[in-house]
Amino acid sequence: MSQQDGEIMKYFLLIALSFNLLAMTPKEIESKGVLHYETVIHGEVPYKFLITKNQGMAKLSVYNESEKLILTRERALALEGFKKLKIKSLISDNSKYLITFWKKGAHGTTVEVFDLSKKGSKPIKIINSYLSIDYQETLDSFSVVYDKKLKGGDLSPIKHKVIFSANGQISEHKL
Repeated sequence: MSQQDGEIMKYFLLIALSFNLLAMTPKEIESKGVLHYETVIHGEVPYKFLITKNQGMAKLSVYNESEKLILTRERALALEGFKKLKIKSLISDNSKYLITFWKKGAHGTTVEVFDLSKKGSKPIKIINSYLSIDYQETLDSFSVVYDKKLKGGDLSPIKHKVIFSANGQISEHKL
């Protein structure tokens, strides 16, 4: 089978899955291993996100406007689960970032940031927060304020801020 035939088959499988998902009950969807499916239009470009589970792992698959798989990422599901995702572009460059938010244990959150303009499935930054997370954005940057660790004694959180800005700049500082 040629690469073009493989791409066509993938496209038809995605369409079939989409129609099957529409005709299924939530329980049937879950039994197929689908945790989340979403289409996000960013600018005028549609991205499709599929999160499936298999043997205690969650697999994130991201497809571009031509239904080509551009990113996959697997992570353990033990006490974790998917919360939400966001695509962010910075006004000063052409980079597009995928920001995923996952539950982390009982109270925490993990944020994984991917640069969609680069090939590969590894995040450019993983942020693990013990408690709260605060996402903020401007036209030319976005940031995450998180609880990096807890102080000894009173166990109050030690907050840090990670700032993502133009040209792939990432800075972090304690608040």
